[in-house]
Formats: sequence, C-alpha cells, structure tokens
Amino acid sequence: MRKSRLVIAALFMLTIQLVKANTIDPTINEKLRVEIAKLMSDAKWEDSKKFNISFIITKNNEIVVTSTSDASVDEEVKALLNYKKLDVAGVTPNEIFVLPVTIVK
Repeated sequence: MRKSRLVIAALFMLTIQLVKANTIDPTINEKLRVEIAKLMSDAKWEDSKKFNISFIITKNNEIVVTSTSDASVDEEVKALLNYKKLDVAGVTPNEIFVLPVTIVK
C-alpha cells in the first residue's frame, strides 16, 4: 500500500517539459502529463529511476511510445502506454514529444 502511494506520488510529481520546436499551449502540456501519469500509476516500479519517454499522439488520440532513454524500462513503458486513448484536445497529431520521468521510491 505504501509502495503504491509512493509510485502515485512520484508520477504526479513528474517534472514535465514537453520538448519540441514549437511551443504549445501549457494547458495541453499539463493535460498530457496528468493523463500519462494516470496510465503509468498501475506500474510496479522496483526502484527509483529517471528516464525520458519519446512518443507521438496519433490522429485518434492514441499514444505510441517510440523510445525510452533507459532500455530496462522500455518494454514496461510501452506495455503501459502504447495505443491507450488520451482525453486531450488540441494536440497536433504525429508530432514527437519527449517527457522526462522521475520515479521516486
């Protein structure tokens, strides 16, 4: 129970800066961060980690993870996020986003 609370707290404390050439509305960044944090809250992380997730949002508002900066979490992150629907309007489809993630135990 304590472990899951820590994971949820860590996910909500994600320091997000969606890096891309154009600036987008900050409310979209916040909505993406919240949606992805919800999807990742089901994970059972064994220890603290820092990594980046590169992903695109399809025209159907589905997330597709293209890569992570840590090969040890690549498979789990893709299983958690790939083809999950996001409830975020205003995102340009097929644009690459980078999300820094910090998991704290």
